[in-house]
Amino acid sequence: MVSATTNSGSGIWDIRGKSTDEKPTEGVPNGSTFYEIDGNHDVYAFDGESKTWILQ
Repeated sequence: MVSATTNSGSGIWDIRGKSTDEKPTEGVPNGSTFYEIDGNHDVYAFDGESKTWILQ
């Protein structure tokens, strides 16, 4: 299950989910973050131009 919140007025999303969850790519603002709540607790940042998640 994926849950998302908006970062106080900036429009950037803070997304949290399991490592096995599909990370969204449509409509996600550039610079949004995805935090994996299990496994290695990896953090990804969204590149809006290429619509890819980049491991930080």
